[in-house]
Amino acid sequence: MDTILTIPNCTVNQLVEKTSISLGAGELTLLRKQSLLNTGANDELTLKIADLVFTLTKDHPVYTHAKNPQWYFFETPVSKGSYIQVELPKTVTIQGSEDSKLQDQFEDALVKA
Repeated sequence: MDTILTIPNCTVNQLVEKTSISLGAGELTLLRKQSLLNTGANDELTLKIADLVFTLTKDHPVYTHAKNPQWYFFETPVSKGSYIQVELPKTVTIQGSEDSKLQDQFEDALVKA
């Protein structure tokens, strides 16, 4: 697997109904496993934060929060109505910062997946 990007100081929670359960904090790493055809299409993305690792698929879309650009929500395949919330560091909101550029790359990778 190839590392696409790494973003420091992220947190991850599981949201079940109105309950938020902390799953960890640390460096977010987005990895790509290339398809056998090497076309870029159908590449598999894997997200890793702390000890949590999960594969991103088109069957489970990514959601953002209108009022907080740091938050990303991934629907879990295990339990309908349960989400993984990834929170990027506050520095992503600073225009032109290194973390803001990493957030742009993160979103580009998610859209292209």
